[in-house]
Amino acid sequence: MVLCSGCFDGVHAGHVAYLEAAKGFTTADELLACAIAPDSYIEREKGRPAHWTQTERLQAVAALSVVDATLAQSSLSVADLIRDHRPRLFVKGLDWKDRLPDDVLAACAAAGTSLVFVETPGRH
Repeated sequence: MVLCSGCFDGVHAGHVAYLEAAKGFTTADELLACAIAPDSYIEREKGRPAHWTQTERLQAVAALSVVDATLAQSSLSVADLIRDHRPRLFVKGLDWKDRLPDDVLAACAAAGTSLVFVETPGRH
């Protein structure tokens, strides 16, 4: 499995480019799974309420043909999902290269998950 994650609070072209880049790392027998952050993450990180509920964001991302599965983050960190699902790769936008939280880095190391950073247009 290749895993990516984000808020996706209003899917836009930058999100699609990010997901397409992540899909490019899957092998023929692998899924691209996308973790969707909870509403409380948006409130904490963006300082505003979510425009769409997590359920609505899950539905919107799941409707994209490039995504094979969506996962609802139950906590503020994707680290739990990395530990639980042990993806081969965790893909994030290049803007996250120097700011991934320590718990996510530790979860990747513990799960044997490699980190990949992709440059895509727009914000994520």
